[in-house]
Amino acid sequence: MRCSSCSNDLDRYLEGTLSPTRMRATAEHLRTCDECRATLDELKVIDALLATTAPVDLAPNFTYAVMAEVRSLPQPRAFRFSHWALLSFYTIGAWVAIVAFWLFARESATATLNSASTNAFVATSSTFAALAAGMHALAPYAPFAAVAVLLIVAIDAAFFGALFFYQRRIRPHVLAAIAIREER
Repeated sequence: MRCSSCSNDLDRYLEGTLSPTRMRATAEHLRTCDECRATLDELKVIDALLATTAPVDLAPNFTYAVMAEVRSLPQPRAFRFSHWALLSFYTIGAWVAIVAFWLFARESATATLNSASTNAFVATSSTFAALAAGMHALAPYAPFAAVAVLLIVAIDAAFFGALFFYQRRIRPHVLAAIAIREER
């Protein structure tokens, strides 16, 4: 038996509630392990101290005094993250992601545009050809960016609509129900 499994069984060994097989294995381990035996001795001392405690006499108005003290304390408030702040962080994060994606796409397209504009300038001396080459370089990214922007706008509209509905319709009813419950 290992010390880790023996230390888990010491309380039940002391109470005599272990199975006979487990009781024998723990007793055998205690004969050979000084550390577990010291832990068992500490448990015996703690049990003896707990058994010798005398009941405490409380004042007749103890409960009333404690409750009056509790009522006088400021009511603890849980930290609440504002719905608007959460929505704002989401919106800012989503738009930052879109801008970062667009900048990445633009960076790779700029390299293509530079090479295309050099080739177009040399070949035809036309800035329109260079512009067309740049638009052609950005074209593969345009559907992804458009879908992402539309998706974020739709999610933003749904979140803001749900939050507005909650603030206007549901929250007043919930607060009224809480106030009625607290009055009882």
